Amino acid sequence: MALQQLLLRPMALQKAVLLVDSKSAIQTVASNKQATTQTVKEARGTIKLLNRQGKTVAFQWGPSHVGIHGNEKKPHFKTNKHHLTFKQSRDS
Repeated sequence: MALQQLLLRPMALQKAVLLVDSKSAIQTVASNKQATTQTVKEARGTIKLLNRQGKTVAFQWGPSHVGIHGNEKKPHFKTNKHHLTFKQSRDS
């Protein structure tokens, strides 16, 4: 998981943006609802650990390459409005 890789490089960065092609995955991790899968629990836990280290993690949604003509080209994310930043509150 990309989040775990960020933990392995504690001095490499203070902010990270992860590109994700699943809006539902971003919404599920960001939700305040009880986690229903181990993957969601691990993602939230890793985000908390990164936040405790003073790091900020943001997720940027982009469309999947499936079925898009020229899918070997990079997607263009600049016009995308779906951007979510996670910053843990001090109460958590």
